[in-house]
Amino acid sequence: MPSDLPIHRLTDGERIRYGRMLRGRGRSREAEHVFQAVLQSDADNPYALLGLGQARLDQLDAGGAIGPIEMAAKRLRGCLDVHHSLAVAYGICGDHERSSWNFNQALRISPYDPGVILDYSKSRRFSAHDGLLERIDRSLIAPGLARKQITGLHFAAGKILDDLGSYDNAWSRFRIANESVSGRFSVEWWEKVVHESIIFFDAIKMKNLRAKAASTPGIIFVFGCPRSGTTLVEQILSSHPCVDGIGEKSTLSQVAARMVKELGSKERFPQCMNRLTDTQVTELAGWYCRQVFSSNMSQDCRVCDKTPSNFVYVGMINAVFQDACLVHCRRNTLDTILSCYFTYFRSGQEYSYDVLDLANYYAGYQRLIRHWESVSAARIHAVQYERIVDEQEAATTDLLENLGLRWHEGCLSFHQTRRKVATASSWQVRQPLYSHSVDRWKNYEKFLNPLVDALDRLGVHWDSYTRTDESHPIDYARSKRHGRHANKRITRGRDLG
Repeated sequence: MPSDLPIHRLTDGERIRYGRMLRGRGRSREAEHVFQAVLQSDADNPYALLGLGQARLDQLDAGGAIGPIEMAAKRLRGCLDVHHSLAVAYGICGDHERSSWNFNQALRISPYDPGVILDYSKSRRFSAHDGLLERIDRSLIAPGLARKQITGLHFAAGKILDDLGSYDNAWSRFRIANESVSGRFSVEWWEKVVHESIIFFDAIKMKNLRAKAASTPGIIFVFGCPRSGTTLVEQILSSHPCVDGIGEKSTLSQVAARMVKELGSKERFPQCMNRLTDTQVTELAGWYCRQVFSSNMSQDCRVCDKTPSNFVYVGMINAVFQDACLVHCRRNTLDTILSCYFTYFRSGQEYSYDVLDLANYYAGYQRLIRHWESVSAARIHAVQYERIVDEQEAATTDLLENLGLRWHEGCLSFHQTRRKVATASSWQVRQPLYSHSVDRWKNYEKFLNPLVDALDRLGVHWDSYTRTDESHPIDYARSKRHGRHANKRITRGRDLG
């Protein structure tokens, strides 16, 4: 079926098939409109209701997905897609009782479905595998599995084995999973992004651009390397009555794209910013605010835009948003990298499937952060994940004070805050703080020599944290060799154990 059709000429059945095809091609927003067109003529069509809910879920609108899927469930008894979709949607919304019930229903209908098994493995911490590992191994021998399904099953097995403390077996599964991912990260492209940002946004340029920045309502940008605690910090802030967390959005990158388009410049971002006028800055800031501020928000409410990769845009934030607050989330270097390596991301993060790509990405991230700290007019408040775990109240107090927010007791019980969380950390932030994610790398130390060597040669500075019961920073593996061979690219091909 062609990917662009005049849907008014199609029957309802053809529209439903067309909507499914659009979803399969990643065009879920268009698919949503197609399913809505079916429902205009047949409001109770269960397949259109299910498709509408799934299209919204693809766009991380779990709240908008649940209603139509629940309506479809009344007509589609025992449907795997219904229960699987509801399990994921309720999990994002923090209703783990309904999420768990729907996962159990889905697994009863199809005990060996790869997608259900993967999502179920991410929905909780396992103290016993409950036969799920056997299901995974049986699923893996089924004929006709797609590469993504095989990858997901190995990630699921690795997650369960890690929960159970079977670290050698977990590493083996994670390694197989990552090696099976198709598509690779371009180190050359990433080095160019970092280099161009550092060269363009020097101290003088930052000062000149800052003079044009628009005054905007309160915006808090939370960023950092993925898996560094950004979702946790957003959940803490969103538990404050004056903060609305909007989750991970591409809105800031869209500002950069609009900037290039509206300037009509042949120059790419960020070089095109040389041509920005005060009026254009005000228009761009206004467009961003219209996307993230809802009409029912109180006047004193602030928005928390938590997107890890926004650290790339700190220069643009300084130039466009006069009153923005910046929060940089930090975590133990090896814990951060391993957590990325152990995660099967929904999309993007191509660097996360090879530890040497991760080393190169982390080195570039750290270079950019150090540069921003030296030239940013807006102060960057650093939040250390391990300190939140060890000294929750003190760390939370410092965070709120630095953002000009009054103390609110609810920020300590952030795990009880009901809001949508659609990131890889959605289950974790529904739990009270726990310490088993601190120094997690020690469970895998014998496999990490190639990674540590790569980070050493890249000149990575180990992110360290002095705990209250220690007189010295956490001793990161072989950290005494830091600084040698700085900024050299590390290529793949090393044996990773």
